[in-house]
Amino acid sequence: MRADENAAPTGRRDVYYNSNVKNSVRLAPRNPPTRRALPPTREALLELLQAQRAPVPVSALAEATGWHGNTVRAHLQALWEDGHVDRMAEEPDGRGRPSWLWRARERPAVSPYAALAGVLAETLVTLSPDPERDAHEAGRIWGLRLAAGSAAADGADDLNARVIEAMREQGFSPEARDPRGATGPHGELDATVALRQCPLIEAASTHTDIVCAVHLGMIAGIAEALGGRDRGSTITPLSSPGECELRLAVAPAGRRPGPPRPIDHETATA
Repeated sequence: MRADENAAPTGRRDVYYNSNVKNSVRLAPRNPPTRRALPPTREALLELLQAQRAPVPVSALAEATGWHGNTVRAHLQALWEDGHVDRMAEEPDGRGRPSWLWRARERPAVSPYAALAGVLAETLVTLSPDPERDAHEAGRIWGLRLAAGSAAADGADDLNARVIEAMREQGFSPEARDPRGATGPHGELDATVALRQCPLIEAASTHTDIVCAVHLGMIAGIAEALGGRDRGSTITPLSSPGECELRLAVAPAGRRPGPPRPIDHETATA
């Protein structure tokens, strides 16, 4: 008789799944309630995934929970669409389509200033004649302070890498999908970066445009502090489940388009 599929998994196994031990999985410890607004069954499945050292297949999760595989798949699909889990194809061991392996994403760090950010965003919306402009300027000042005293970037590649690293330090969990895109007219690389976490997610849920403007201002401020300029970076909120897309367009300051200068042969041979 199959276990109640609406009940949380119980018991513990201290064996992690690996390709040599079929359906081996470690059950999660009983954790206090989290800030996620998830149904109890889905919350339990997510905590089970968070206890694993390696990605696990549906079969292992079904064995551990006592739920039907289709029930597990449905919950995993919902968790994936909400950005709580990642999936990857398992190495094929014969004919047929390879199955998915699943793992939990790292829990986003909650900024101690998240609640304050929400209040400030609400204040800008209420009092400012141009909330997004003022939010961008506040972000620019923030970015300038974050990178204050840093050495100037050594070219566009270094500038891109250091802006992305600064965002990593601030809790955005950036993942460069195309770190060196097509070069723009001002020397910007037009890189594509997935932002897998938002340190101000609570404020962003109600004032998305304001929070994105702050983040774009922060990027401009960091680039400025590193001797560069923002050349039209954009953020697309929730471009895919659980992440936003940043089109990073920063370039060293003073870079201008134009044809290469002709060689002065008399000077070159002097």
